Amino acid sequence: MNIYQTAMQMEKEGKAMYKHMLTKAENKGERSILNMLIRMEENHYEIFEAMEEKHHPVNVKKLSISLIDQTLLDMKQHKEQMAFGIGGMGIYEQAINLEKTSESRYRHLADEAASKDERHQFLEIAEEEHKHLGALRSIVDFIKAPEHYPAFAEFSQPDDV
Repeated sequence: MNIYQTAMQMEKEGKAMYKHMLTKAENKGERSILNMLIRMEENHYEIFEAMEEKHHPVNVKKLSISLIDQTLLDMKQHKEQMAFGIGGMGIYEQAINLEKTSESRYRHLADEAASKDERHQFLEIAEEEHKHLGALRSIVDFIKAPEHYPAFAEFSQPDDV
């Protein structure tokens, strides 16, 4: 398996995890956030596929942490809870670990890239994985203490995490 196939497999795993989480989502806000993350994983897959086939670079779609924070604030206002809640925190921790691994792996692959353009693409996707990590941490903060969100969340990560 080459570096692109490895990266595509990682994106498939991320998408599968978020799709599984989506099947359990009980409200519009949670579904919205998970759908955003699914679209990001699909975009990353397309980028690695294009890189492997030596096509022109595909634009990296950017995840908006502020949009996720606004969605969580809307959920707070409507007193909506995340489907997994405190008891299901493990699934979010698993997703956090997957995003950490992806970010680290892509930074490592950037060092192995054959060209400056490939290096840039890997680093750009690593940055997006870092944003996914920030989004998941926001969700965990919200689950732990929805009544206090974003009191501590807004200080734990800037908009462009």
